Amino acid sequence: MMGRIKNPEPGRFFDDGEVDGPAEPGYPSEMQVCLKRVEEEKKPRYPKLASLVPSWLKAPPTQELFILERRIGYKSRDYGDHVVPADNTFRSDLTSVPNLFTWLVPRTGSHLPAALLHDGLVHDPNQPVSYIGPKVTRAQADLIFRDAMADLGTGWARRWLMWSAVSVATVWSGLDTPTVEAAAQEEQPREVNLANWYYRVVVFGSMLAIALLGAVATLDLLDIWNVLPWMGERAVGWELLYGAAFAVLIPAVLAILWARLRVAGLFVGISLSLLLHVTVALIFLSGLFQALEWAARCHSRWRRWRNRSSVDSADPSLAAPPV
Repeated sequence: MMGRIKNPEPGRFFDDGEVDGPAEPGYPSEMQVCLKRVEEEKKPRYPKLASLVPSWLKAPPTQELFILERRIGYKSRDYGDHVVPADNTFRSDLTSVPNLFTWLVPRTGSHLPAALLHDGLVHDPNQPVSYIGPKVTRAQADLIFRDAMADLGTGWARRWLMWSAVSVATVWSGLDTPTVEAAAQEEQPREVNLANWYYRVVVFGSMLAIALLGAVATLDLLDIWNVLPWMGERAVGWELLYGAAFAVLIPAVLAILWARLRVAGLFVGISLSLLLHVTVALIFLSGLFQALEWAARCHSRWRRWRNRSSVDSADPSLAAPPV
């Protein structure tokens, strides 16, 4: 079964030559990860709203991305050989992990080649393909990602957690969404896929339920109210013990509703319930830090704007005579 690899085979990764040059399968046979860091303009999601924001209030206009200078190939056990990238327009942010969770899943490490491969296999439907090889759906690309991490020696828990995280993103876009260019499909009417909507409702509904139950359990622990039967009026030690037990039991039951993604549901649900308080604390601290940085950036831009305005409005007669 995909993902349950007993004997990792790092040799399934191979080098396919320079991106700008002709394909060179197996030369050299050992994979090389050659990255070039670039800063490119960050396109706002809502351009009209962004245009209304004063320049000194705007976030930095560039974002850090990376270019692959040599192609990475992977020989999948079930889906054939795939090579990334298809051309030099490919960009990656390395492992797509929110800054809050880089302590748990770093952006670089043994899993990096698999993450770059996954970035190439998965993209928006209105974008050109970023890989060379047989066509795969997003769900299949996620399975290739999980297998590739296993072949690279990534730990069991980490690779299944990362696969679970990308599976949630796949559910949002549609489990059977092809990672191929959709230009030829634009003229066809879009059909409502009830299976995709079932997964969306179940996945995000169960995550919301777990978060709400975690918040209520916390208030129950602090004796603000007494709602949950497994918390009750017990000693703090027993409430912590029962709370931890149900933080595992409830996500495990809800994961059954995830059907073929039930293992992902188990990992996502238990991780969410056990890391809820840590996440809230990190969000608060990160928000405070970002607010301080934003205030300092705004102050610096405002000072530059004020100095420029002062120079423009100064009396020309006060200017120094030419030498």
